[in-house]
Amino acid sequence: MYFYSSTSFTDSIKLYGSYLLDRMDAFSGTPEYRSTSKQPLKETLLLAVTFFFIFTPFQALQNLQSSLNQHESLGILSLACVYGASFLISFVTPAIMYNAGIKPCMVASWIGHTLYVMCNFYPAWMTLVPGSIVVGLITSPMWGSLETYLSTLACVDVELHEKQKKKGMNTLHAAFSRINGIFHSIFVGSQVAGNLISSAVLFFSTHKPIAAKDDGVICGSGYCPSAGEGHRIPRPEPHIIYVLLGVFLVCDVIGLTVGILGIPRLHQPQYTGREVCRKLKSYWHGFTQPKLLLLVPLFAAHGYIFTLHIGMFTEAFISCTLGLHMVGYVMAVWGLTTMLSSVLLGFAARYTGRPLLCTFAAVVDMTIMLTLLLWKPHGSRLPAFFALAALMGLVDGVWMVQMNAMIAVMFPAIVDSVFPAKSTWHSLTVAASFVVSKFVCPGTRIVIGMGILGTGYLSYLAAEIIHRRSLRMFRREDHEYALLNITEDMELSSKEQENRGPDMEGAEQEETEFNTDSLTERVLFKTTT
Repeated sequence: MYFYSSTSFTDSIKLYGSYLLDRMDAFSGTPEYRSTSKQPLKETLLLAVTFFFIFTPFQALQNLQSSLNQHESLGILSLACVYGASFLISFVTPAIMYNAGIKPCMVASWIGHTLYVMCNFYPAWMTLVPGSIVVGLITSPMWGSLETYLSTLACVDVELHEKQKKKGMNTLHAAFSRINGIFHSIFVGSQVAGNLISSAVLFFSTHKPIAAKDDGVICGSGYCPSAGEGHRIPRPEPHIIYVLLGVFLVCDVIGLTVGILGIPRLHQPQYTGREVCRKLKSYWHGFTQPKLLLLVPLFAAHGYIFTLHIGMFTEAFISCTLGLHMVGYVMAVWGLTTMLSSVLLGFAARYTGRPLLCTFAAVVDMTIMLTLLLWKPHGSRLPAFFALAALMGLVDGVWMVQMNAMIAVMFPAIVDSVFPAKSTWHSLTVAASFVVSKFVCPGTRIVIGMGILGTGYLSYLAAEIIHRRSLRMFRREDHEYALLNITEDMELSSKEQENRGPDMEGAEQEETEFNTDSLTERVLFKTTT
């Protein structure tokens, strides 16, 4: 099967969904998990609402941790624990899913996120770090379970449309795209909603950044309180924080209630130890692909830049200059532009191609980091903060879609193994970056990020060149093989014609011409797709 080099957001979803569904059961060829539901769209909406309410608090707290819990870098290191634990558990995620079940994995994650919010009521090493580790440990099984649940609902959707005989609605591609689109269109709103809630509540704090507009205050890349450069960001009054966490806790309880009561459990087979080992081997196979190793620096660059956005930019630029209450408003713009760019520029990939979009994203990312390195932020330049956040969201949407697309295109046969491998490398980089941030000032972190991005982009180009060469070689070999078939068929037809009587020559000649034209069309199709 051939794929176009430029893949849009919708196409990447279809590619991934198709292979995920086709490979759901390596032993019987039928879906492993089954649902008795007759309303897959309703369950998709319930699932989306659940994740929306669960992740609204987490997305906002993730952006606030570096500023809210500055003492001994507790906030940053707690985020490192989240992604570090997620990295460690990712190697055995399939075994956890097969033994615990799909819905139990998701419910455990929802409970873990609720406990994480409760730990923030009393942020200390003995509360926030264990809570972060719990969230990290159940994050990877949760995402794997979510993908499986959505795939199962897509299968149910296909069966229902086949019974109703609705043409154009009963393919796995269309069903997965429809189910996935409904879920993510609601889920991505949690980033915007959580940030708006945090800013709306923190706005009532009396600890406004009066000194932030003073020219003597050091913010931006030079902000480094651990080295004596810059001031500590004042923590809002306890009752303001309690109100914010109370709202977040209500969101988690709503999501947990909807998920437990509204989402049915899937029926799944019982696996033997040998079957689980076989699935784990298939899962680990994605980590050993040579072409994937060339993409690892790009995955690492994306993870590292992500930490600069939610850790350094929120603390050293927004909180230091504008105040903690403005973090949510600025980062809401980031979330909104990420959502819009992932859709709009995803469709643009049909016309521009993947390499051009990735080059655009790399150039913009490099420009943003250079701006952050040289810019001295001031409280009077409020539009500049929103413009930077919008650019960050723009390129984040490009990377998110194009990295998924390049995986679906470059690794079509093992896409369900390479996607988790990408998430694993991303988690490792994010965890390491948060740990390093405790000892390295923002300016140095930005320079490191520029180096990682440059390396990642060059390695991506190498992977792209290798992929295109392999495609051309494969197509040329396939073309030569098809031409050989044409020659053999023509020779065989000539011999058969000689053995037949003269009365059959006319009919036999027409048949030979038909076979030749048919084979030629197949060759042209293969060489042009």
